[in-house]
Amino acid sequence: YCCSTDEGDCVVSKMKKTAASHLSEGNLKDALHTLNKCLALQQKLNGKESVEVADTFNMMGTIMANMGAEYNYRAMTAFEQALKIYQQQIGFGSEESAACLKNLYLLLHQQRVDIKSSEDEDEETASVACYECYTCTEATRNPV
Repeated sequence: YCCSTDEGDCVVSKMKKTAASHLSEGNLKDALHTLNKCLALQQKLNGKESVEVADTFNMMGTIMANMGAEYNYRAMTAFEQALKIYQQQIGFGSEESAACLKNLYLLLHQQRVDIKSSEDEDEETASVACYECYTCTEATRNPV
């Protein structure tokens, strides 16, 4: 390493403050970019399975969950990584695990709501598409 653990922790702390500043200004991509660099440093300093790494994954997931649908898969992956580490390091019933599970639930619930609202907007087309799919499947299973 190019620095001691104390110096590394100081750099990580400054990076998190920079990310928080980006967030307060509404610059989600800049915040995410800063946290990604922070994550790499934390993994070198503390190990890939440290609680500090999980905290950063959880924060990154929260940011990506607010960046739009195209980031939802990445957000879910970040939350899952954080949850895995929290459960391994501090237990299934920890506050951190619960908070991360809540974030994951909220993301999945929002995706469900988005899908449901898009179906409601064009309900007739959705019904026809499902019916055609069902008919096609039935015809292949039971040829006349």
